[in-house]
Amino acid sequence: MKSFIYKIALLGDGGVGKTSLVLRYCENAFKENYMMTIGSNFSTKTVELEEYPNYKIKLQIWDLAGQKHFSFVRPPFYRGSSGILMIFDLTHRSSFQNLLNWK
Repeated sequence: MKSFIYKIALLGDGGVGKTSLVLRYCENAFKENYMMTIGSNFSTKTVELEEYPNYKIKLQIWDLAGQKHFSFVRPPFYRGSSGILMIFDLTHRSSFQNLLNWK
């Protein structure tokens, strides 16, 4: 079996739901209340695709703090990423507009 590891970073303003998305995807769980992410959180998810039964894909998902005062710790977490998801809150237009600041 062939294995692949991909690092994925989640970016976006604080409070947009990055941690909720990661928890839901990796653990199929949901919490109504969260503590603010400080620095980063790290989760993993192993995916096996039916179309490719001899391949195993491991995702390393990095949930980065969205508050401005944590901006200095983010750049090292971007390095080595295979992909970045930019997350925003549909009910807060400014979180969408701020995606340009995350680019």
